[in-house]
Amino acid sequence: METQLFVVQSLEGEINHLREIIQAREREIEDWRVRYTKQLQTIDDLRKTNSTISDYETQISMMTNELERLHQMLKQKQEESENLKQTIYKHEVTITQLRNLEQDKILLENKVTLLAQEI
Repeated sequence: METQLFVVQSLEGEINHLREIIQAREREIEDWRVRYTKQLQTIDDLRKTNSTISDYETQISMMTNELERLHQMLKQKQEESENLKQTIYKHEVTITQLRNLEQDKILLENKVTLLAQEI
């Protein structure tokens, strides 16, 4: 009987030991599940971040193109403005010359009038 009792105790000890191992493995499995879940969340977050980055890159590209277009437009407007300034300057010079001619004409008309009175 003692042998059977020893065998039963030995088997119970073995069963308890195996249960402890199983519980340790279950804790490890749960730890791995938690890690796996965190990894899935990280992957999902990274995909979202990648998508956001892609959206930003698209926006930057569009804004860069718009900026280049606006720079071209500004350059064109500056050239137009410079051309108009030159045209205005030429007109101002012409106006000044015409005014001078008008004054010369008045002076000449006055001289003609004086000369006509002397005759």
